[in-house]
Amino acid sequence: MTVTSGLWDGVPGVGPTYGEEDLWQMWRESPGLGAERADAGVVMSRPDALLPVPSDPASMTLKVQPGSAFVNGLFVHVDAEVSIAISAADPTMTRYDYIVLRSDSGNKSASVVCKTGTPGGSAPTLDTSGSPYYEVPLARVKIPA
Repeated sequence: MTVTSGLWDGVPGVGPTYGEEDLWQMWRESPGLGAERADAGVVMSRPDALLPVPSDPASMTLKVQPGSAFVNGLFVHVDAEVSIAISAADPTMTRYDYIVLRSDSGNKSASVVCKTGTPGGSAPTLDTSGSPYYEVPLARVKIPA
C-alpha cells in the first residue's frame, strides 16, 4: 500500500516539487470532485453561474451565464455570457438536447455546446471517456415538435 499526501511546502532546489500531473490528480480525486464524481459541475460561483436561460425562443437560442466548474478534474472558467444556438425542432417528434460544458483533451480547451438528441428518442449520451471529450450537463432542453 502507498499513501501519498501534499501539497507540502518545499525547499527551493531540494523539494518536494510538484508538476501539472500532481495538481490534476489532486483535483480529479478530491472528495466531491473526484473520480466517481468527476462531473461535479458548477463550483465557486454565483447561484446563477453557468445557468442556461432562454434568450429568444423564436430564434431557438439560450444564453449560458458566466461561472466556473470542474470538468473531469480540470478547472474551467467562463467569463462572459455564451449564446448557444438550438437546432430546429422536428415537425412531428419531441427531441431532448443537452447544454454541456465540454473539455477537449486533444486541443486542451473547453467550450459550452448544445449536444443535439434524436427526435422521438432520449437525450443524447454524454461523453465521459476523456478521449478526447468529457462533458458535464448544464441543462436538458425539451424541444417540442
